[in-house]
Amino acid sequence: MQNKTSVTDLRDAVQAAERTSLKVPSCQQLSVQDTRTLTEELQERTVETRNQTTTLSAAADAVVASRDAKVLADAKASLVKAVNAAQGTLDSSYGKVADNKTRVTLQQAIDAANKVLSDKSVKDPKRYQDAQSKLAAPVKAVNGSVAAKVAADKAAADAAAAKAAAQAQARSSSGSSGSSGSSSSGSYSRSTTSGGSSSGTGSYTGSGSSGSTSRNSTGSTSGSSGSSKSSTGTDWGAWADSRKNDNAGCTKGNNGCPVG
Repeated sequence: MQNKTSVTDLRDAVQAAERTSLKVPSCQQLSVQDTRTLTEELQERTVETRNQTTTLSAAADAVVASRDAKVLADAKASLVKAVNAAQGTLDSSYGKVADNKTRVTLQQAIDAANKVLSDKSVKDPKRYQDAQSKLAAPVKAVNGSVAAKVAADKAAADAAAAKAAAQAQARSSSGSSGSSGSSSSGSYSRSTTSGGSSSGTGSYTGSGSSGSTSRNSTGSTSGSSGSSKSSTGTDWGAWADSRKNDNAGCTKGNNGCPVG
């Protein structure tokens, strides 16, 4: 009951009505004066009974009204609680749903419920109850969409992790089997001939995983007094000495001319 005193008032009215009673004697035993007195008393009791009936009716109506007010208040309070919970679901699901249309639908249901709550003319608890029932499906849809996104994000994360692991394994395998190298190698030889001449050759070769280089060099030196060799190895000094007295094929005055 919204007003607990209404029940007490009704009880008191019933008890008062029960106390109102009138014993009417037999008409054969009444004198004229007694009859007049009894008539007056009956009239008074009639008024009293009418008043008690009014009181009883009002008390009963108050009890019914208190009951209805309690039902209405409870329905409204239940709707307020449902709206708050739905708003919490809407706020916490921002950016976390697979389909944002579910949040739009829930927002519309919350707006409709708040409109009912703000209506001061509501007397029927069914309006509150209907508005609350219309919140259930949108809330469930949002929660389902949140769960769907969580599952989708987990699947995507697992796939990305598996792909990264596969790529790392592939790089590791290619690095261990495809990398090779060799140290540089080289050779050099030197020889000397009579008369102090020397010649030498050298080479260098290097190879690695990215490329190779090579170099070759040749050279000759000579160091004897009065003698020289051409690049073909002919000793023109010795040849000139052997031709000092031989002027054939040479220009006069140029002893030892090798070229004429």
